[in-house]
Amino acid sequence: MYCSTCGNKIADDARFCSRCGAPVAGADGAGAPDTGAAPGIQSNGDLGSQVKRARRLSFSRLTPTMLGLLIAFFVCATVAVAAVLFYVTVYLPSQQQAQEQQAEQAVEPEDEGDETEAAVFDAKLAQYQEALRAGWNVSAGDADEDVAGVAGLFNNGTAANAVGDEEASWTPSYAVEDVNGDGHSELIVALVGPDDDYRPLAVYATDGTSVSTVAADFSSASPTTITLCTDGTVELSQTGQTGSEVIMDVENGEPVELTHFKWGLSQGDLTWRLYERGQLVEEGEAGGLDEVFEHMPEIDTTPYEGLDWQPLSSFKASDADDAGADDADAGEQRSFATSAFSFEIPEEWVGRVRVEVDGTNATIYAADYPSRALVKLNYVSSSAGGGTDMSGVTFRTDDLGNGMIVLAYGDNWAYVFASAELGGSSPRGGAPSEGEAEELVELQSLGAVSYAEVLASMRETGYVNPDPDILKKTAAGISAESFNIQLL
Repeated sequence: MYCSTCGNKIADDARFCSRCGAPVAGADGAGAPDTGAAPGIQSNGDLGSQVKRARRLSFSRLTPTMLGLLIAFFVCATVAVAAVLFYVTVYLPSQQQAQEQQAEQAVEPEDEGDETEAAVFDAKLAQYQEALRAGWNVSAGDADEDVAGVAGLFNNGTAANAVGDEEASWTPSYAVEDVNGDGHSELIVALVGPDDDYRPLAVYATDGTSVSTVAADFSSASPTTITLCTDGTVELSQTGQTGSEVIMDVENGEPVELTHFKWGLSQGDLTWRLYERGQLVEEGEAGGLDEVFEHMPEIDTTPYEGLDWQPLSSFKASDADDAGADDADAGEQRSFATSAFSFEIPEEWVGRVRVEVDGTNATIYAADYPSRALVKLNYVSSSAGGGTDMSGVTFRTDDLGNGMIVLAYGDNWAYVFASAELGGSSPRGGAPSEGEAEELVELQSLGAVSYAEVLASMRETGYVNPDPDILKKTAAGISAESFNIQLL
């Protein structure tokens, strides 16, 4: 039989349940005999009460498990919600802020570094600008050896790599850019022609504090070229029976010779050698230049493109104060002043010239052709002498009231260019382009005569004795009346 309390199977003669200890109904004659009904259900009594009793019994057994599961569910849900809130409101914003700070830190030093490195090149660019304004007539005593060497390309007509007539009309320019991606800027000085075609004259590197020469073109008896390659390396090529090809790169701001292939005659034999980073790696003999070139390393010398060229004439030191700069493109400006006197430029010059003020003096250049001065205005003593022959232009003001005058002088470019062309020589600074000759003559003459007219007249009369009336017209714009000079 079974216990009516917990349903445990017990012996027929048991008085108490061996599991729960409840008294057995009918023991000692009490209650009705067991009928063998299913555990937990009495054979007598109300059916509804028996069902309720069975449900209570089941609930009492499942409640601890269910409760545990519910508690675990709520705990997990609470933790999940808290984690989401933490991620959205705390972690994600902090990560975004950190990334923004890192981005700012990554960009700002680079910008500052670019500006600093550009400033390192200022002294070198200033020398080139002075050489340009001097018509490239400088020597090693006036400038660094590399600058003087480059200047020699403009005045040494016998050099195989001299600047030719076409290139002489190109604009002397410069660009500062990290062309090889080493994290440091390079300075490229070049002549820039139509469609951004350019001839490199020199390339410089910096480590942020000092400047090193990567390559500079010098006057040479052998054809020499410098090529800034598309990968940022620099090729120096010198061809001939004796020659070389050098590939330079810049690493951490310092020039590095990657390869050096050279050839020449040695005891009557044509020999060649290949160096890599200064170490000889291969050498041999050849029967001719064609055979020599078979051993030359194959290198992509496609020119670098996309440089941001700036005219050398407009260079201004990086720390110059724009508001107080001494140099000025005239633009629509007509009135200027030195520290001693004010002056006006002719109305015909407005927008076509560049004025450079240096203390008490001033020099005026054609804006499009800044290598040759139109006129220089010097503040000097009234007792100072002055004058010129027909190759120059000049005037002097009356005493300004303090014992000082302004003495103006310059080259008469109409006469200088025409006499050189007719005489088969080259003027100072090299032969001008047709456009340069026309512009300078038109500015100095205020349009009274053209270069073509001067050239025709001097060809007819003999360039030694030009027509006086034509010569007078060439300097019509260089007079005291044209400049309205006043003491400050």
